Amino acid sequence: MAPLGVGIDRVKEEILERFPGTAVFKIDADTTRTEAQISEALNKFKGKPGSILLGTEMALPHISEPIDHIAVASLDSLFALPDYRIEERVMYALVRLRSLAARSIMVQTRRIEERVFEYGLKGNLSDFHRSVLDGRKRFGYPPFSVLVKITLEGKKEEIAKNMGEIQALLAPVDVDVFPAFTATVRGLSVIHGLCKIDPHHWPDTELTDKLRRLPPSVSVKVNPESLL
Repeated sequence: MAPLGVGIDRVKEEILERFPGTAVFKIDADTTRTEAQISEALNKFKGKPGSILLGTEMALPHISEPIDHIAVASLDSLFALPDYRIEERVMYALVRLRSLAARSIMVQTRRIEERVFEYGLKGNLSDFHRSVLDGRKRFGYPPFSVLVKITLEGKKEEIAKNMGEIQALLAPVDVDVFPAFTATVRGLSVIHGLCKIDPHHWPDTELTDKLRRLPPSVSVKVNPESLL
């Protein structure tokens, strides 16, 4: 199974069906692969009143001038990602877009109960911060633990065997194993192992010595930005 959102092309189709003849400019990984192409799309949008700029998350850092009306589609798909920082990613997008919206901002969601929408659309950073810390404490994520992510890439059976050997090596520390949530690279599989360490027991000399003995093909990250 793979995570699927609405898709930027589907959104464009819906826009043109409802507003035929409207100029639509896109910023996404397939259409605008260079800084020059991104700048060109933005300049065309700004130079044509009444046009629509359609962009993925990659557009956010490049937009600096206010836009009258902003609509957000398909944020819900992000909540399917198994990453403890996903709410921060959603919050950043909402706060950034809210700051750019000169007249109105609209968010499409089936998850209206998610408090991050309320916090983001109101710019309520303090309550969001407290909510995130409560969740991290409940599930044992940083700063209430130190995370060690171990990643292997290769043939499925081989890396499963290797990860089992790593689990045995690192015992009694528990290693939770899960597949990567991204597409395989060059036809190979990717799996991760995750250790949660009590911050009061870190650094753990015995554990770090074992991690250093792992071969160069094994990626080890302490408190990674993402679990994906």
